[in-house]
Amino acid sequence: FSDNDGTSVEESSQTLTLDDLSKQPELTEPLLNQALQMRNYVSAAQLLPIYRKWSGHDPILLAYAQGAIWRSEGKYKKAIKLYRSILAKNSDLVTVRLDLAAMLYEDRQTRNAKHEFNVAKEQGLPEDVLPTIALYEDAMKKKKWQISGSLSYIQDSNINNVSTEREIHLPQFGNLAFEKNPDYLPQKGHGFNYSLSINRDDNIKDNHYLAMSGDIDGVTYWDNHAYDDQVARISLGYKNKSFKTDGYVMPFLEKRRYGNHPYYTRAGVDLGISNWITPNLRLSANSTIAKKDYAYTERRGKDYQIGVGATYLLNNDTYFLGGLNYARDKVKHYAGSSSKRIGR
Repeated sequence: FSDNDGTSVEESSQTLTLDDLSKQPELTEPLLNQALQMRNYVSAAQLLPIYRKWSGHDPILLAYAQGAIWRSEGKYKKAIKLYRSILAKNSDLVTVRLDLAAMLYEDRQTRNAKHEFNVAKEQGLPEDVLPTIALYEDAMKKKKWQISGSLSYIQDSNINNVSTEREIHLPQFGNLAFEKNPDYLPQKGHGFNYSLSINRDDNIKDNHYLAMSGDIDGVTYWDNHAYDDQVARISLGYKNKSFKTDGYVMPFLEKRRYGNHPYYTRAGVDLGISNWITPNLRLSANSTIAKKDYAYTERRGKDYQIGVGATYLLNNDTYFLGGLNYARDKVKHYAGSSSKRIGR
């Protein structure tokens, strides 16, 4: 077939335009089936309005084609709803059920996807289809636990990040010189930076997830443990994940030790959302609100931060990132220990 500008496809040694098909809409059925089999959704979208006008059209094929087009356009919610309506009236259509299961997986509704794959297997499937289903099932198992870590050697000649000057000169006392305490001179250390992160997201229903995570980051010096630093955090909260959008609300508890002694306890919540507004552009926003209790002192503090960002995919190998961030750390009654930071 061809559009009105003359683009054409041969059918039975005859070139058909969209105008020709509109006069003989019954000819669109084999062409529509062919377009769907070849996953040519641009052609399917051109054929569908003509096929819909044919009084003898198959309503199941019509709905199936519309769902496939919506899926190709990233309109997963509409496509899933339509495929469910097909199966509500025709539960034995295994092809529709398998496509629905794949869509549910792509929309990150893993619990629902498992259910549909299991129903399809119970209905009976050709042997050559089972390995493909097994790939989906293996992928869903692997997504549950995510474990990552790192370990690197560190050699630092100035752990405490101070000046190498051994004397302090005070102009108000006639430039009188005071010798620094050795503890306030650069300290050396050899050791390791390390991190370990364990995360698990369990799909509860539809796009809703129960999320949990544990993280440890730190540095240890075998020859200068007074400067060891360790932060441990646990989080338990809610995530909403779909094909285009991710959102989360994650309360957390954090402990920091410095020099092998408790430094502070921090509790708060992380919030964030990101959305692919086009296939190439994702926008995101995140924030943190927390309270701190410092060990061995009366100090109490609050900190918060907010950030926005964008990711642009130029091609499969290249992408660009950018963002803005504002952070505020406020210690009650200790203004000198408070800070604010703007990043980009």
